[in-house]
Amino acid sequence: MEEQQKGVDCSALMQHLYKEQFDVELPRTTLTQVQIGEQVVGNRENWKVGDLIFFKMNSRIKHVGVYIGNNKFVHAGRTTGVTISEYDSYWAKRFWQTRRVI
Repeated sequence: MEEQQKGVDCSALMQHLYKEQFDVELPRTTLTQVQIGEQVVGNRENWKVGDLIFFKMNSRIKHVGVYIGNNKFVHAGRTTGVTISEYDSYWAKRFWQTRRVI
């Protein structure tokens, strides 16, 4: 089951969440956000709440969400809005990398 609220894209949501929750300012775009922090190596068991999870949706489009625990992450799209999703086979196929900023 997914919960949705419309109106923001993925990287803008990460900027807002990190500023509000951690008082950390992130760069504006997904491609600049993927350059900060430290890459989390290994498998999903190494992920912590607050880690940024990056996806390659296709050769051009990149996507970012924030891990919230229990195999779930928060992300957003301009048309889909803010969504809590399960990290499942759909997302695993598109997984790019995880980065720890906090």
